[in-house]
Amino acid sequence: MAYYRHLLGDDRTALDLFLDMRQQAKVVANLPSYLITHLVSIAIDGLAAGWLEDITPQLRIGEADGQFESVPDPASRAQVRRLVDELLDDSDATDSFYRAMLSERMLQLDCVRLVVADGTNMGVVTGGARVSGGWGPLGALVRPLFKSDGVFLLQTCTSFIRAAQRPDYPSAVAVMPQDIGKDDPLDRLLHPLTRMLLPSFERAFVLHYRALAMRRMAAVALAIRLFEVDHGQRPEHLDELVPSYIDRIPLDPFAADGQAIRYRPHAARAILYSVSTDGVDQDGAFQLRRSGSGIDWDKLDLVFLLNGDRAAAEAELKSPP
Repeated sequence: MAYYRHLLGDDRTALDLFLDMRQQAKVVANLPSYLITHLVSIAIDGLAAGWLEDITPQLRIGEADGQFESVPDPASRAQVRRLVDELLDDSDATDSFYRAMLSERMLQLDCVRLVVADGTNMGVVTGGARVSGGWGPLGALVRPLFKSDGVFLLQTCTSFIRAAQRPDYPSAVAVMPQDIGKDDPLDRLLHPLTRMLLPSFERAFVLHYRALAMRRMAAVALAIRLFEVDHGQRPEHLDELVPSYIDRIPLDPFAADGQAIRYRPHAARAILYSVSTDGVDQDGAFQLRRSGSGIDWDKLDLVFLLNGDRAAAEAELKSPP
């Protein structure tokens, strides 16, 4: 609907709808938090950032009557600044992620207690039916193994909780447990509960910091558009936006050295970009998924196309000259 209102020339309503999406993401983030709740919240932000990539290059911004004679409702400068500030405020997402990880550990604790107390709960924990017989004669041998693995599982969850409090992806990875679920016979023997119950937290971390990166780039893109409306061209450097158009240039959540979001205004396709999960600056390079359907956000750099030409970029990658 926001994109549709933009196409009709009603950018005031379009930005109001984007602000509504931010509020929706906040509401979801503040629900009783589980990992899925957090992922839904950041998915809402991701949808908003994707549509902002499309409309920002032609966003009509004005205050005085008649500034855009053919456009009845340009967005106001106050709307743009408010949306920029909302996108840069990471507090709801970071708090939601931390609470989600706490809740996930509580879920694991409940499962461990069920299994250690009574082996008949194993089927329930793994999604099946309750089995009869409890631990049986092997309980004296098997129960201590499951209890030991339960402690290991909870310690692993605690490490992920600490990682969720880190401000960027590299520092989070540095405190994450390593080699969890490795496929060897000894690990299968010693960690049966961990292998069954531990979610794919590593992927959740990638999605979390990617959402932060896209939000931050969307905010910078809006500030660039506001600058362009005032000056007739984009800034040569992002520092020119501060403080009139944005309070600060946000950091790249995938950069280990505290570097800001990067900007290439004179590239073949003008972009903002993050170094993405590998932490290597590849000058804003990007590529298609192996299936050919869309840009692969897990490879090369994470880009925000300032001309709103993602479809054209994808077509060009499919059919290189």
